[in-house]
Formats: sequence, C-alpha cells, structure tokens
Amino acid sequence: MNRTWFRGLVGRLVLPVLAALALVGPAAAEPTSTAPPEAPASATVGSQEPLKVDFRGALKAAVDSSPELEAARARVDGARWTTEEARSAGNPTLGIEGTYSRLDREVAASLSGRNFVVSPQDSYKAALVLRQAVATFGRLHFAVLAGQMAERAALEEYRGLLANELASAANIYLVALLAEEEVTIAQQRLEAREAALRDAEALFEAGTVARFDVLRVRSEATRARQQLLEAQNAQQVAEARLASRIGLPPGSDLVLEPVPFDTPPPTEMDLAMQQALARRPEIQALLWGLEAARARIGLAESQDNPTVALQSQFTSQTSAGMSPGYQWVTGVVLNMPLYDGGAARAQAGQAREAVRGLAANLEAVRRAVRLDVEDSFLNLASRWQRITQARIGLEEATEAARVAEVRYGAGLSTSTELLDAQTALVSARQALLAARYGYLGAAVSWNRAISGQFPVEPPGPLFLREGSSEDRVPVLLPPASPPDEAVTPEPSP
Repeated sequence: MNRTWFRGLVGRLVLPVLAALALVGPAAAEPTSTAPPEAPASATVGSQEPLKVDFRGALKAAVDSSPELEAARARVDGARWTTEEARSAGNPTLGIEGTYSRLDREVAASLSGRNFVVSPQDSYKAALVLRQAVATFGRLHFAVLAGQMAERAALEEYRGLLANELASAANIYLVALLAEEEVTIAQQRLEAREAALRDAEALFEAGTVARFDVLRVRSEATRARQQLLEAQNAQQVAEARLASRIGLPPGSDLVLEPVPFDTPPPTEMDLAMQQALARRPEIQALLWGLEAARARIGLAESQDNPTVALQSQFTSQTSAGMSPGYQWVTGVVLNMPLYDGGAARAQAGQAREAVRGLAANLEAVRRAVRLDVEDSFLNLASRWQRITQARIGLEEATEAARVAEVRYGAGLSTSTELLDAQTALVSARQALLAARYGYLGAAVSWNRAISGQFPVEPPGPLFLREGSSEDRVPVLLPPASPPDEAVTPEPSP
C-alpha cells in the first residue's frame, strides 16, 4: 500500500515537470541558421565584371567576416553568462526531494494497551522544497561584481582585437594598392625600354651607334619584361590576400579605389598621449581586470560569513507513530561556517597576489603605450617629410631622363647614359610610392596607437560604437559615419 501511494505521489509531482520539459525541449533545440551571407554576384569566381573595393568597404567587410572577432564576441557573451550564473544565486529555487528506506524489521511500541508502529519496515518521504536566499553577507554582491568586471575586461579585449584587425586589414589593402601601382611603374619602365630599343635600332641602321648599344638596350628591355611579370605576380598575391581577408572567394577580380594621403601629420603629441592612456584597450582591460580581482578578494573573504535563507517545504511521507502523512513546514535557515581548514584565507591570498600582478602589468602596458605613441608620432612626421623629398627627387629624375633621351636621340650620348637616367626615374617613382604608402601605413599605426575613432562602424556590443569625436584627436584616415549612441566604460584607476 505504502509503495503504491509513494509511486503515485512521485508520478503526480515528476511527470508534469517532465512533460513540460518535453514540450519546451524541441523548441529550444531547434537550430538557428548561422550560414554566412552569399557573396555578391560580382565577387564569384570567373565573374566577368571586376569588383570595385574602396578602403572603408574593405575594412567593413574584413571585420564583419573575421572569425577571430566572432570568437572574441563569443568570449564576451560567455563572460556575460558567467555574470548571470553568479546573479542566479540570489534567485529562488524549487525542487523535489525523495527518499525510500527499508528496515530489516518493523519497529512497534505499546502505549496504554494500544500497539502502534514507530518505524515501518518500508517508508518513503517526498518533499517539494522552495528556497530563497535572504542574506549572503557579501557572497552574492562580490560574485556578481567580479562577473561584471570580468565582462567589461572581455569587452575591452574585444575592442583591442577589433583595432588590431582593422589595422591589419588596412595594411593589407595598402599593400595591394601599392602592388597595383608597382605594376603601373613596371609597365612604364617596359614602355621606356622598348622606345629606347627602337631608337637604338634606328641609330644603328643610320651608323650612329655601335651594335653594342642595341644589344645592351635589348637586354634591359627583356629584364623590364621579367620585372613586369614579377610585379603582376606580386599584385595577384596581394589581391588574393585582400580577398581572403574580406571574405571573398579565391580568384576574385578586384579594382581598388585609391586612398587620399594629403592630410598632414599632427604637430603636437600631448593630447594624443592623454587620449591613448585613457582609451587604449590594453589599459582598459587591465583596469577592469583589477576591479574583478579586487571583487574576488571580497568574495573569498566572505566565504566565512553566515548565510540566511527562507525555506518552505511540503512533505508527503509514510504515516507512522506521531508523524503525519502530510506536512507543510516554513522556516528560516541560518548557516554559520565555523572552520573551513583555511580554504577561504588561501583563496583571498591568491586574489591579492593576482591584484599585485595585474597592477605591475598595468604599469608595464602604460609604459609600452607611451613608447608606442611617441614612436608612431615620430614615424608619421618622418614619413611626411620623405614624401616632400621624394617629389623633389622625382622632378629631378624626370628632367634628367628627358635630357638623356634628347641627347641619345641626337647621337650625343651612349645608351649607358640613357639607361641610367631611365633607371633613376623608375627608382624615383618607386621612392615616391614607398613614401606615400609608408605614410599611409604610419597613419594606420598612429590611429591604433592613440585609440582613434574606428574608420568603419564596428560590429559587436553597443558600447563599442564611437560617439562624438569633438574631444578626440583627429585621425588621418576616413572615419565612419556618426552612430546613434555610444556608451563607454570608465573604470576607476
């Protein structure tokens, strides 16, 4: 009888819960589509139409399709769930508890001539228990605080990775653009060599120059063709790297838009240094990490504190002796730890040492940031000066090549003088290209060093979106359109 009643009670309590889980399970387990968006028709392999790509569009595509950033966003979401887990300790809990026991014999007693069972041979106890924490004396507060600070640290780490991804994608775009310009210079070199070869052959037929001049110029023309092939191969490799970074299929034909480089460098560094020390993700992540470590100290020290909880329990059990078959009990539960063997003290010591280590790392990172900003500032100014000198050198080399062509056409000089002048002209063009794109690369490094405004709208949490830049150091690259809102954390130092 008792066994049958117990099974019936368990069925009434457990089966509805299992049925509810069975109904919720399929909906919760239904997969969410995570298939990547289809590539545009112009980006498919074998497409006849080349795909036009500009600087900001390439950066946007790079950060949107970056698997590293997706993994970082997953870590941020994981940290947020860790905070929710800590906060759940303050929520009520509801559960079912049940026991069944069998004795070797029934225990009975006689009172006033009446026999009654004290402990039956078979007994059960089933209870529906509701618990609610009332006071944790610091446990819940510090656990939630540590989770929130760790979440902010993860967000700053994501922002740092985002800045690095943008800088890397920008440099890859600039390398591809430079490779495209190198092909143009190689074509100009080949055209100049072929024109010189035609002049040499005409002068040789006229008896003005020796056959050696023809052979020398022809050899240089062959070399120019080889250099053109090398430049074209370098362009294909650079564009393949860019296509891979922005999520396009292999073999995509790209047409890159130029990047303006006429913005002069800043003239002073103090404001930029202050901005970098206040906003660099590495520093912010360590500041939030310090706050999380301090919260863990409080959490460890609170483990020796008491806890108070409210508990309400409905029990169905074997009726025997003076124990009723049904019972509803509500009360306050006080848990007072007396001695944990030193575990809480050891955990607090670990947290304090973590704070000390993070403080040392913070000072090291601040020094590295100061050096990074100073190096970027000096490099940017130097690159700008190189552009001016390279322009002067190109003007001089252009005039020298023009004079050499006139002299050679008039039979007043040898092919050696002409080829040397043409080689100097090509070198001057390459020097100007290197100076221009070196300045653009330095501008990318400067923007990352000062934690400048993102050139594109970043994906991810809302607080990463940049707001008004009135109090910010102006960047040298095209910025993104102003977003709707911005929330920036300000941890205490």
